[in-house]
Amino acid sequence: MNNFISLYGEVLDYPQQASIDKKGTEYYKFNLAVQRESGIIDILPIVVEEDTAAYNALADIIFTEEYRKIKLDPRTLIPSEHNKYAQEDIEELADNMLLVGQLQEVIVGRVAGQDRIIVGHRRTAAAVLNIERGHDSFKLIDCKIKEMSEAMFMLTLHSANIFSRRLSDWELTEGV
Repeated sequence: MNNFISLYGEVLDYPQQASIDKKGTEYYKFNLAVQRESGIIDILPIVVEEDTAAYNALADIIFTEEYRKIKLDPRTLIPSEHNKYAQEDIEELADNMLLVGQLQEVIVGRVAGQDRIIVGHRRTAAAVLNIERGHDSFKLIDCKIKEMSEAMFMLTLHSANIFSRRLSDWELTEGV
């Protein structure tokens, strides 16, 4: 008897061989991010048998859409309310961008049609400040964008920012 369930989530990694049974059947493991109604994200380890409908469906969807380069209006980008890093020295960064330009792309997750900042909150704020100062060359900035679920957005936001710099004592008290 077969039991079937449907899981809705975001595949986080490529399947890796987990085991081979006595008959030579290979099994592959991958991780799936699933968001509960409460907003909590669970990471579920999933094991599927090779050459089954589940395995083939996974192979069709995994990483089919990578980040793509695009120019976006920084005033339309939505800062993440979960970004706990201090937004300081924006004027200095804006001045620097006037001198040398935008050195790094802003990383954006498109979640339910909204363009939300993953990495580059300060760069985006500096670009907006330069627009307000009358520098129209910042009305479109370099970005990388990818369609994603809310669960993948949250996971990517925290994964990307956790290694970017050391948090201040204040930021640590805010629960990052």
